[in-house]
Amino acid sequence: MRSLEEADLLWKLASHIVGETIRVRPFLFLWGICTTNDDFEPWDLLIEARREFESNLPVERPLTEPDIALFLPGRYVILIEAKFCSPNTAYQRGPRKNGSSLTLDELLGIYQFSGQQFLDIAKATQRQRVFYQLWRNMTFAEWMAKLDHPSTKAYHVNLVREGYERESAAEFAMLVPEDRRHHFQRLTWEEIHNMFVDEPAAATLTRYLETKTAGLKPAFALLRA
Repeated sequence: MRSLEEADLLWKLASHIVGETIRVRPFLFLWGICTTNDDFEPWDLLIEARREFESNLPVERPLTEPDIALFLPGRYVILIEAKFCSPNTAYQRGPRKNGSSLTLDELLGIYQFSGQQFLDIAKATQRQRVFYQLWRNMTFAEWMAKLDHPSTKAYHVNLVREGYERESAAEFAMLVPEDRRHHFQRLTWEEIHNMFVDEPAAATLTRYLETKTAGLKPAFALLRA
């Protein structure tokens, strides 16, 4: 993402996600810290969302920290849950699994708000499991977009390797109302590679993806030079 930012190509990735070409450079946040212009300042919208949802958690646990975020004020908030080798994780119905986890009922009760439109709370309460990182990020994205401006749209992306997390992403997508389902997307690293492979300015990124390994094997399903 930093290489795309340096190449002034983040707008192209964001445009792909929102389905509209917006040739304006968005702000990039990595783990809640702004890297645009090397500011390295915490994101005020994220701080407000944490205050709204996580100021009184029933257990001591890490606060929500989107891996990647693209933000264009008045236009979009995109929160990205990036996976490399780890899977999407879920809370199962039943008691708390450890001292820092929530129960499924606590997850659904804490991470919701009046007027929420992008997640079906009633349907989720009937589920035996919910992928909690995706749920929290979807809630945060919608709430932060509303806080920014009435015209700001919210998107949540599950960024994974090709062939991975297809079932979990599809299962989670069923909790998003059908007319808003495009606001949650599964995107692969391979798709990002193919999006920029013909962009000379993105050569650092595409070469990295072509040579990246996992367990001493090629990490991505790509043709390699």
